[in-house]
Amino acid sequence: AFRATTHDSMRDDAASSSGPLAGCGSLAAIAEGVELQHLLPQLAGETLHSLWALQRPALLSHLRSIGVERLTERQKLATAVVKARAACTAAPQPPPPATPLAAVPPPQPPPPPPPPPP
Repeated sequence: AFRATTHDSMRDDAASSSGPLAGCGSLAAIAEGVELQHLLPQLAGETLHSLWALQRPALLSHLRSIGVERLTERQKLATAVVKARAACTAAPQPPPPATPLAAVPPPQPPPPPPPPPP
């Protein structure tokens, strides 16, 4: 029911963005994941990326300024946003570099047989 009243930028934030953070989820999904879906109306004008840009103290203050009254809810949501940012921006380990074919020496012919004894 809340999803229909949420602002498109909040609901579709990650799905419509491009770049390294595309596909990292949405602010609505994060709020619902920590059982704070009742805050979706207050979060309607926010985007996940705009909240990710804030350090935790500034994020807590911003959440209060947009109407998230309870400290425990601000802390819970801020923790979820920070964890989502960390999970989404954690770079996967690159595979080991492949050896280019030019760097592989060609196979050597077998050594010649020893000369016969006299």
